Amino acid sequence: MKYYYKRINYIALLCLIIFLSNPIYGQNSNTSISGSVIDAENKEPIIFATILLLNNENETLIKSELSQNKGDFNFKNLKSGNYIIKIIHDDYDTFKTAIITIKDDNQKQLLPIEIFKAIKKENLNEVVVFQKQKNFVEAKIDRTILNVDALESNTGITALELLKKAPGTSINDQGVVSLNGKANATIFIDDRPIYLSGVQLESYLSGLSSDNIDKIEIMTTPPAKYEASGNGGVINIKLKKSKKEGENGSVVMGLRQHKYTEYNTTFNLNKKKENYNIFLNGNIGYKKRFQDLYINRDYTDTGSYSRQETNNVGDGILISIKFGADYNLSKKTVIGISTDGLIWNGNDSDNSRNFLYNSAQILDSIVKTKGDSDNKFINSGINLNLNHKFSEKSDVSANLDYLLYDTNPFQKFTNTIVFPNTNQEYSDKLVGGSVSSVNIYSGKLDYSNQLSEKMTFQSGFKHSYTKTANESNYVDIVNNVSTPNLNQNNRFLYDENITALYANSNANFGRFSMQLGLRYENVKLTGEQLGNEIKPRAKNTTNYDNLFPTLYLSYKLDSLANNSIGINYGKRIDRPFYQDLNPVVLQVDKLTFYEGNPYLKPSYASSIEFVYSYKSLLNVNLGFSKIKDEIQETIKIVDGVYYSSPGNIGKTQVSNISISSSFNIFSWLIFSGNAQLSYRDSRSEFFGGELKTNGYNFSIDPILQFKLKRDWNIELLGKYVGKSYVAQFITSPYWFVDVALSKKLSNRSSLKLVFTDIFRTYINKGTINNLINTEADYKSLSNTRQIRLSFTYNFGDKISKQERENSSIDSERSRIK
Repeated sequence: MKYYYKRINYIALLCLIIFLSNPIYGQNSNTSISGSVIDAENKEPIIFATILLLNNENETLIKSELSQNKGDFNFKNLKSGNYIIKIIHDDYDTFKTAIITIKDDNQKQLLPIEIFKAIKKENLNEVVVFQKQKNFVEAKIDRTILNVDALESNTGITALELLKKAPGTSINDQGVVSLNGKANATIFIDDRPIYLSGVQLESYLSGLSSDNIDKIEIMTTPPAKYEASGNGGVINIKLKKSKKEGENGSVVMGLRQHKYTEYNTTFNLNKKKENYNIFLNGNIGYKKRFQDLYINRDYTDTGSYSRQETNNVGDGILISIKFGADYNLSKKTVIGISTDGLIWNGNDSDNSRNFLYNSAQILDSIVKTKGDSDNKFINSGINLNLNHKFSEKSDVSANLDYLLYDTNPFQKFTNTIVFPNTNQEYSDKLVGGSVSSVNIYSGKLDYSNQLSEKMTFQSGFKHSYTKTANESNYVDIVNNVSTPNLNQNNRFLYDENITALYANSNANFGRFSMQLGLRYENVKLTGEQLGNEIKPRAKNTTNYDNLFPTLYLSYKLDSLANNSIGINYGKRIDRPFYQDLNPVVLQVDKLTFYEGNPYLKPSYASSIEFVYSYKSLLNVNLGFSKIKDEIQETIKIVDGVYYSSPGNIGKTQVSNISISSSFNIFSWLIFSGNAQLSYRDSRSEFFGGELKTNGYNFSIDPILQFKLKRDWNIELLGKYVGKSYVAQFITSPYWFVDVALSKKLSNRSSLKLVFTDIFRTYINKGTINNLINTEADYKSLSNTRQIRLSFTYNFGDKISKQERENSSIDSERSRIK
């Protein structure tokens, strides 16, 4: 479809001016040609556009510039004559103006250049707009951008599945997000963090459809404007916003088949007029998943061993919805409100069998656990915002947020121990639940000012208050007699106040640009365990301050900005998830438990990156991070019972190099890909002695897109991830291949068919080290191989105009489990 894009004339810009002076200009002339070039779709400038001033007669070059912060350019000291301006950018088609005539020495020609997308008339009643194909991966000075719609296989999947496909990103079974080998990345939705982890994070991301996602911003060293929490960096998921004026919308209906059948419907509705905008989007679906887990444990001191099999099946209804409105009080002031909610109502069924063998390799006993859980999860929030422009160069924005997370599960475990040699059997039951409620209040103020053509300044303030309440109530039932399980019963309260100030400045000096930021945070927290008959009451109060600097340096090696190099530095903190601080003990099966750790310390990381880019064809990143007290899952054994809990790993160092590229092999064949090599070295005092884990990890993500005739497209996506080393866990290599086929049925509708993990090779397995007198390995199988069918229909006003896109709580959301 590339022949359509040749007619698309829209372009943009940002940052830096380069003057190539020419002696034909009189030094005392006041004549000039100036203007602004913006993307006609979203009204925003785009970085590194080249502006050429040409002689009209033979189109010889007179001067050239790189566009500045507001998309503006200015050719000064011109003689009388006829000129043409030519605009070049790698991401857009080249644009050329009509003839511009300068008649006298004092003439100032202002060009309000706004290059609109070309349109093709299919008939007299409808106008169709063709958009330029975006690359899946785009590199910016402080972030990497993934354009979701650039890949056909991204249609009809969840945000969780989308993140697992993202280059350099992984999510383990405990809900920990890693980025470029560094764990605990913070996830944001539209610049607002989601305070979730573990099962709740999985539920939230599983309820967010990729069809509602515009792009994903990956920031390994985020600017000072963002929260300092998250050693792995920030992953910001940007939701789609309508770019059409009038009444518009879309519906995506999807069906997926694996071992079970799932279905979902995603919708987007928008009404935009001159002074207001109202939007509604959401997703409703039926989810059903499975996981088969196998764990082998060999006890080196006795020669005995165990073989465990666990089968989990979970299903439920998930509903997510977001509603919002913006209103222009004046040309300079906009107020807005948005509210969102997610409801999960489902059930989980676990069947676990653990076969225990003695040193003579004879079956000694079988431990069976049947677990049933009714899980209810509610996540809701409201945001009030205001933006006021003092001038074209300065503005202020204010945000107030309230967020509520509420979980109320009911669990029932039936434990049975069978002794085959004696035909004896013992059984008991555990019934109850662990209720959790998190309330978060937040307010922030941000100010931005363009001090000059070469310098901008931003500053802001934020305060958040978090109040959590956790209560676990379980009873043991043996021979129909109920007894409170005081070991698992617990009530834990946690309050946290975070106050933050930041300042950030950007400066451009010809080919050299710099961004410097500093963030100050003060934290006051109180954790209190109310205790019971066997657990003492305990209260802990902590207060600490931190400074978090960030620095970005960039230099363009040539006048056209084709080659650039840069250095990024940042310091970050990783605060424990709220639920991880709760000292509760929860049963997984008869011999496996999870327990919180109220003594968790925050983790600190310092990172430096060296970057190189060549146009949009090649991006190279070389990074090094030093992490203190990294928070990871740990496993310990007490009297043959396994306990999983979060813990601090003393010292960790991560080195990595990544290369990404995207280009057209032929007009009908596009290649893009990312390759990464990292090295992790972790050392810490540990349960089973000193922990020493180190090794290399290699991953590669090649993508081929075939643009065929008659609006057919085919996409091949592959991913290989080598062996990885994180704390006690060594994960084995895995790989998978996805195939997507799409057909445009009409100007408003399309059909897509996607096959994922077609060779069934996406298998999570590995070994667990540093266990006392024990060697262990595991393997997990889930619904990775699927067939997905989706139908998309767009409706609303047929002819669209361009819109301005108007744009609040920052990091606590990512810390709820």
